[in-house]
Amino acid sequence: MNTFLSTLSCIPCRQEANDRAEMVNQILFGEAYSVIEKKDKWLYIKTLHDKYEGWIDHRQHEQSQEADENLSATLLRALSPDSRLTDESGQSILISPGSPLPWACHGQIGLNGRIFNIHGSAGEGDKSRLIEFAMQFLNTPYLWGGRTIWGIDCSGFTQVVYAMAGQRIPRDASQQVHLGETVDLDNTQPGDLAFFHNTAQKITHVGIVLQDQRIIHASGKVRIDVLDTQGIKVETTNTYSHQLHSIKRL
Repeated sequence: MNTFLSTLSCIPCRQEANDRAEMVNQILFGEAYSVIEKKDKWLYIKTLHDKYEGWIDHRQHEQSQEADENLSATLLRALSPDSRLTDESGQSILISPGSPLPWACHGQIGLNGRIFNIHGSAGEGDKSRLIEFAMQFLNTPYLWGGRTIWGIDCSGFTQVVYAMAGQRIPRDASQQVHLGETVDLDNTQPGDLAFFHNTAQKITHVGIVLQDQRIIHASGKVRIDVLDTQGIKVETTNTYSHQLHSIKRL
């Protein structure tokens, strides 16, 4: 099955082959995907890094160089909010933090016969900088299915930040909760993942633990709130927005 690379800042993935359908995910620049099915102007795809599926508009698909698992595992990534690429003509592509930079060498990448200069910080994953990477997204608006600095959801936030830190994790909170070892609130470390459930015990939310019983998470926007044994407490309203399920260390 052929595998292709995204050449846009992000490609929306929808639940159904319809412009009005729910956006369930986004493919970042440089991320690889395979095409499973074609339907009118829509392509049903599966991402290489997390096997997530959805429909994309064929006009946002480009017949790019093929990729494989080895490329996906050894990529440099954009590590700053001001990251962008420019080609020989001066055309620019904004790229969100966490976007892979395939075949990067000496500050450039070659893709589809074009040479792009890389602007902004880029590098390999660094777990020691995980909180620094998370803070780059502070105040990013919440967007269901989003994975960029222009709009992101809770599990997209944790997935991208962990990718920047060099660790690949699944797309959804309900998948991420099965990773790592469980730790008590009193023994948390910055970078641990805290998970939250609804009244039916279904995992509905995830965030990244900070120091001093704080958590950074995407809810309305990427924000910092209080974390205690009950859940997430919003100090401005003195109310709880999410009920704690568990805390995991990856």
